[in-house]
Amino acid sequence: MKLAVSFIYGLVALVCAVTAGIPAGFIDVTKTEIKIDTLPQRIISLAPSLTEELFDLGLGDKIVGVTTFCTHPAAAKTKPKIGTYLEPNLEQIVSLKPDLIIGTVEGQRQDLVHKMQRLGLKVFVFGPADNFQDIKTQFLGLGRIFSREKEAARI
Repeated sequence: MKLAVSFIYGLVALVCAVTAGIPAGFIDVTKTEIKIDTLPQRIISLAPSLTEELFDLGLGDKIVGVTTFCTHPAAAKTKPKIGTYLEPNLEQIVSLKPDLIIGTVEGQRQDLVHKMQRLGLKVFVFGPADNFQDIKTQFLGLGRIFSREKEAARI
């Protein structure tokens, strides 16, 4: 619960800063600060659940890469593949020039996340989504990151 509350406060700070047109910083579940200067236009999803949520928020056109397990909705099947959920291909990820990579703490090896960060890639790692409240928090968080709060709240 404490982690979810701090995550939400971080996202609120991000929304306020992005709305004001200034660089924003927020902390993901790994306690890594992520800075966003403009809304991401090139997104890579490292988890099937996140891919579905991005499409639900109307962000399918901004997704430039997904895992081989990202098959829903059907449009996800047409996106470039970056490898599997547990073993994404770093060279493929870099070649797609993402503005933001989103993943989950269960699926992404910490060493791979660190490699991507050392290469200058922005990676946001969501916590576990073990229950409805976690899923809701994650979905609303995506809505805030991508300025789709109304859509996320409606869904």
